[in-house]
Amino acid sequence: MKLKAYLTITVRDDLTGKVLSEHRQEVHSYVQQIIDLMYRHMASANYGIKDDTGGTQTNTPSVDDWRSSVIAGYPKAPICVGTDDTAVTISDYQLAAAIANGSGAGELLYQAANYIAPATVGSRRKMLINRTFNNQSGGTITVKEAALFTWGQVPAKHFMLVRDVLDTPEAIAHNTSAVFQYEIYVEV
Repeated sequence: MKLKAYLTITVRDDLTGKVLSEHRQEVHSYVQQIIDLMYRHMASANYGIKDDTGGTQTNTPSVDDWRSSVIAGYPKAPICVGTDDTAVTISDYQLAAAIANGSGAGELLYQAANYIAPATVGSRRKMLINRTFNNQSGGTITVKEAALFTWGQVPAKHFMLVRDVLDTPEAIAHNTSAVFQYEIYVEV
C-alpha cells in the first residue's frame, strides 16, 4: 500500500477567468507531526506534539486534532502558503515565511477551504482539499512553499502535516488568484 499526495496550483486572471498557469508536483515532505498525531490517537496516549508556535502540546487524544475546516480569512489551516524556499526538515512545524491574510503589500486573501469527499477508483481511494488565494495587494507575490495543517480544538493549536518547497515558484500577480489543491490517496 502507498500513501501519496500531489499538490496542484492553478493561477487564474480574476477579471477574465483565464488560466494563466498550472503546476502539479508530488508531495514529498510529510513532517513528524503526522506520525505523532497518528500515534497519539492509535495508542490513546497523552503524547507531546509540536504545534505551529514551536510549543509542545501534550493532551488527551481528540477527534478535533484532525479538524481543519476553516472560514475565509483564516491564515492558519488547512492550506497555507509562504515565500521562503529553505529546504524541508522532518522537524518543521511552520512555514519559513508565511504570507499573511489581507490586501496589503505582500498579503493574499485566504478564501475558505473546500473538501471533496473521498472516492474510490480502481485500487485508489482519494480525497481533495483546495483553497483559493486572491491577490489584491497591488503587486506580484511569489509563492515558494506550501503546507497542510490541521488543528486541535483543546487547546486550540495548529499542527503541520506537510510542507513542500515548490519545484517551480508561483508568481501571483495583482488581480489574479491561485487555487492550491492537495490530492491525498492510498493505493494497494
